[in-house]
Amino acid sequence: MGTVILTVFALAITMIQMSSCTKANSQTITKTDTVYINNCTTDSITGLWVGTYTGDGYSNPPQFFSFAVEPNGNIINVTQANNDPNSQYFNIGTWQLSGDTLSATYKNIYGVGAISYVGDIQTSTAILDKSAGTLTGTYTNITIAGSGKFTLTKVN
Repeated sequence: MGTVILTVFALAITMIQMSSCTKANSQTITKTDTVYINNCTTDSITGLWVGTYTGDGYSNPPQFFSFAVEPNGNIINVTQANNDPNSQYFNIGTWQLSGDTLSATYKNIYGVGAISYVGDIQTSTAILDKSAGTLTGTYTNITIAGSGKFTLTKVN
């Protein structure tokens, strides 16, 4: 009799343990935006990248350029322009990472300076240099057919 009770008890414990594992607890999650900087893994390409850009055909010195790459696929770009330290341009859009290539499309929603640029749409493509921890790329302002180059370093 004791053996039967012990067997039933063991089966009950086994069934409880099996039913406690749900589909949500057993899902495999794959992250595809991991970045390796100086042979160390950072959380991901998401975060704040800061640097400078130069416009093609302009003699202005390099000017402020940044990306805030969000894990939800959104990107925020803040820049200065026209060699004016009081100018500021705020752009929002989306990004994708394919291998070491970051692609983004964003629209200007705020601008203060000699030209507002509000409504302009830009695209960027940048190559991630994992050993240096930089993004180096180009941007194109589709609206006014302008373009340039930028280099960013991850700061956060």
